Amino acid sequence: MAVFGWSRAELVAPAPTLLLLDKDGVFLAEVGTEDGGEAGYWALPDPPERVVAATLAAEDRRIAWHPGVDPIAIGRAVKQNVLHQRRVSGASTLAMQVARMQAPGRRTYLRKGQEAIAALAITSRYGHEDVLRHYLRIAPYGNRCRGVAYAARRYFDKPVEDLTWAEAAFLAARPQAPGRMNPLVPDGRIAAEARARRILDILRDDGTIDAAEHAR
Repeated sequence: MAVFGWSRAELVAPAPTLLLLDKDGVFLAEVGTEDGGEAGYWALPDPPERVVAATLAAEDRRIAWHPGVDPIAIGRAVKQNVLHQRRVSGASTLAMQVARMQAPGRRTYLRKGQEAIAALAITSRYGHEDVLRHYLRIAPYGNRCRGVAYAARRYFDKPVEDLTWAEAAFLAARPQAPGRMNPLVPDGRIAAEARARRILDILRDDGTIDAAEHAR
């Protein structure tokens, strides 16, 4: 993807992970990328409502109101970071994160500007729904696992369509810091669960789920 090329901005996904099954369809192994990168990418044409709601609550609550860059989030992040003299808040929309995942680089202000331009181009070309779908296809969920469909199988052994609200929130919490929120280690699990609870609080407060669903 050309970072500065408005007309050439594209959504690019890796080839799906090859799964090896026996003659009865029982899982034997998986084959990742040739360069030893992350495995686990599966296509996801229609993300479930719970996964969408939890992801937007975690990463991009105003997605319907911005063109790929959220000026409100940027203003909040600048204010908080200046106040604390360190980075305590980010402002990356889903489109900006997609741009970063497709063209990784050092986290500098120049790089953030490039990602913002790419995010505007991607959103203009594809629209918010396709950007969201693409994010859910390629987002990192830790342990060499990309994409929420694969993450649902890896962590909960169920189809992504069958995730509960709590499970959807738990997965939505992870791409922000998949290493720090690794549920396979005690501290990582605690961090992931804490962020998942905050996501569930947001979903309750905005009326997406009711008090009973929140408690459950």
